Amino acid sequence: RKSAHYLINLQNPIHGTWQAGDDSLYRQTRAQDVSKIARFFLGHDDPLIEWSYSLGENGAPPSDYTSYAYDSVAKSTLRSNWTENAVAMHIEADGGFMSHSHNDDLAINLIAYGTPLIVNTPKYLYTGDQRIIDWQTSTRAHSTIEINNTTQKGQLTGKGLTAEPFG
Repeated sequence: RKSAHYLINLQNPIHGTWQAGDDSLYRQTRAQDVSKIARFFLGHDDPLIEWSYSLGENGAPPSDYTSYAYDSVAKSTLRSNWTENAVAMHIEADGGFMSHSHNDDLAINLIAYGTPLIVNTPKYLYTGDQRIIDWQTSTRAHSTIEINNTTQKGQLTGKGLTAEPFG
């Protein structure tokens, strides 16, 4: 149940995932798939899981909150409401130190009234060319800011960020 609620709380207004790294833009997989599994094991008594499973046709979205932040994974989704016409923004700030992460702290995705306005790209291409890899994981390639021509630099140790010039 907690896994399903986690993914539902972070989904975008059209019941899909936010673009980040290798995710495809607005896939309706994670929250809906987890909702299917949770529904199978837990039954049909959770209105939030039913709402996600049915893409909003049944059940009910949360009535006591519209936005959610998870400190443990440094992800937040802020929304005006739970409808498909919501104005919603997703922010990640994982420090760029986790496996498979980019140097894109505070990168945003923004959707308003069903239309993507800001999308955190790029979709990662698996290639042996280090120049392409460096670009795809750089701060400059994402929907965040770069200060003084300096990219964020994640540490595999998880001790925070260092800064190095990009280019």
